[in-house]
Amino acid sequence: YRPSQKVLALSNVFCSNESLLVRCGQCTEYAFRSSWYWRHPGSGKIHVLVPHWGHRACSVRLGKKCPWLIEGGTPQKND
Repeated sequence: YRPSQKVLALSNVFCSNESLLVRCGQCTEYAFRSSWYWRHPGSGKIHVLVPHWGHRACSVRLGKKCPWLIEGGTPQKND
């Protein structure tokens, strides 16, 4: 996974050597790894970046956005 150029241009977005497993919260079969993170400008808390639309196939099938599950419970930030 790689965020858009617009997201990558943000000063608080960075890439790390550590990637986290991201799974669809509905089917749990679809998964990918993300090594892109966002640092909150006030608190400094780190969030893993994920696609804002959720898992497209499950979202279309169910008619609603399906959230992501992040390995280790790391907080997420939609791109």
